[in-house]
Amino acid sequence: MRSFFLHSYGNPVAGRRLVVGLGLLLVLLAARNVSALPEIIAPPVSVYAASGDLAQFSVKVTQLATNGPVPLSVQWRRNGQNIPGALDVFTNSSGQVYAYLSITNAQASDSGMYYAMAYDADGAVNSTDAFLYITNLQTVAAGDNFADRVALAAWGGSLASDNTGATQEPGEPNPGGVKGGSSVWFKWTAPSSGVAYFDTRGSDFDTTFGIYTIGTKGTESVTNLVTVAGDDDAGQYFNSAVAFNAASGTEYEIAVDGFYGVQGDIVLNWSLEQTSDQVPQILTQPQSVTVKSNGAASLFIVATNNNSYPLQYQWYYNGVPISQQATQSLFAISSVTPQNVGEYRVLVSLLYQQNSNRTTLSWPAQVQLDYQNKTNVQAQAKFREATDSSSGLTPRAVPVSGFTGTHIWSTFGAESEPGEPDHCGKAGGAPYWFSYLAAADGTLTVDAYTPTFTNVLAIYTGPGDSYDTLVSAACASTNQGVGHEVAVFPAANGTTYWIVVDGLNAGVGNVTLSYNLTAPPVFTTQPQSQTVPLGSNVTLTASAAGIPSPWYQWRTNALKFLSRTNSSLTLTNFQATNQWNYDVVATNLVGAATSSVAALYLDSPLRFTNTARTVTNSFTALLLGKANTNYIVQASTNLATTNWIPILTNSPPFGIMSFVDTNVSGYSNRFFRAVVKTN
Repeated sequence: MRSFFLHSYGNPVAGRRLVVGLGLLLVLLAARNVSALPEIIAPPVSVYAASGDLAQFSVKVTQLATNGPVPLSVQWRRNGQNIPGALDVFTNSSGQVYAYLSITNAQASDSGMYYAMAYDADGAVNSTDAFLYITNLQTVAAGDNFADRVALAAWGGSLASDNTGATQEPGEPNPGGVKGGSSVWFKWTAPSSGVAYFDTRGSDFDTTFGIYTIGTKGTESVTNLVTVAGDDDAGQYFNSAVAFNAASGTEYEIAVDGFYGVQGDIVLNWSLEQTSDQVPQILTQPQSVTVKSNGAASLFIVATNNNSYPLQYQWYYNGVPISQQATQSLFAISSVTPQNVGEYRVLVSLLYQQNSNRTTLSWPAQVQLDYQNKTNVQAQAKFREATDSSSGLTPRAVPVSGFTGTHIWSTFGAESEPGEPDHCGKAGGAPYWFSYLAAADGTLTVDAYTPTFTNVLAIYTGPGDSYDTLVSAACASTNQGVGHEVAVFPAANGTTYWIVVDGLNAGVGNVTLSYNLTAPPVFTTQPQSQTVPLGSNVTLTASAAGIPSPWYQWRTNALKFLSRTNSSLTLTNFQATNQWNYDVVATNLVGAATSSVAALYLDSPLRFTNTARTVTNSFTALLLGKANTNYIVQASTNLATTNWIPILTNSPPFGIMSFVDTNVSGYSNRFFRAVVKTN
């Protein structure tokens, strides 16, 4: 049951008289300048309740008045996820309101972290976290190490524990194949055969769950475990749940871990149903795939059972049963189009079994499209799966790179995680994450098109190992309806950007994400100054990188060469009149760059040029001669043929040799000459 209390403060009659007395102009100015962003003035507080009691949270919110009613909404969340039906909308836009969340007959599985998100047209604010604690729940110190695992009661129960400070032992498996890092251990011996149910409903963080038996008897070690069942989020609100066929007298090892090592308070619930029925066991879950446009996609599972009943399958697309040819362990799509993009799951049951509830639902698998055929790229429902490329687990995040591309996915089933920010300050609730690695410095344009819901587009830089490390790079949330949100911002070469597309008010559907990186030209190869034999041909070459690819314009002494618009310039029958300075301008749609100057000279006669005396009393010059010829530059204080001292010997590959003499200040006269080295 939900309820709210509305209270108006101040004198509304006096307020109306003030507006009338000052006139219409004041009304218009107030409508433009007063923000209606809500403010949490009394956050919810943690609740301690015995099992079966009423547990109630409350929040007090205020909102400034605007010109006309602006709806104020309060959405309650549990472990970061919207609670269905726990939404209050207040049409009075002024004063203060109370919103309540009531939990009748509170149980251990209702424990967890709760908070309220208040939002209106101007944005969203979150209350501080509050927790529900069941006071008559047994508290147990769990074993961090496998050897210290805690024994559980045979026929079932509930307990409270935590994994604060817990670690992962060398060789320890990741429950369900999902990366953990803060596991605690329990053990349970089945008192009878039947179907065992274990879950972490009521935990206040994203848990993962693993059920194992000892492999080689007599060797109790984390490296000697056989997986029976595993899960990540089947328990809702990022809690875990499994059901498995238990054999009488068998000891089962239970690991409760945190997704990517997160820690918090654990609630563990378990029970055993004595029955001869069986639940199917999925050994291999379906895997998400990305395919090129009109490419083929195949999803499959491997399942088993412990009796003679055959297995039957039913595939679902975005929660709806697929009617045709979707009743096998393999489901194939011969030609994937945007209409096939989405979430797929399969329900496995045992044919002829009396109890039709003995079914197992697979983990979700996404089918996504990439128009650049980058099939190793996937958008992810969870932030850490999208930002961690080092785990080696499935799914493995690979940032997309390149200059332009389009990727399509569905946000069906997405939920905000514990601690996830309200992207762009808006009320979201169904985010999906995508990573992009900038291939150059430039301007990145990201376009998120959502034809069935209003989206919020946010972009961050990392390192991306937690929400606290994210730095906002861009936000786009101005659309009032379905369509595009576009963010344009400067991108740095080699930087990974985390792109999140969220649904306003938890809207879901297909996302077509397009990215386009543009960069002004930057020269990677400069034209080379050189000497040229009389009458020969010479080619100057330059190269510039830019997005889009640049075009070129060669110049001589800053005057354009008509029709010389390639990356190279060839001059035929070189003459003295061609001795100029040459450069090239590279241009694309976003900018231009000018190369360094290349000077061309005739290679004979051997001569000095550009002679100068510097402010530090050094002498500088260029020696022009034939390429790849050994020259000696000599100096003398007089012109006597026996008084020349070598100061530089070189074989310039382009016929131009630069030299500096720093000794000229010590002489009244200083002469220079160049000769060909003969030995």
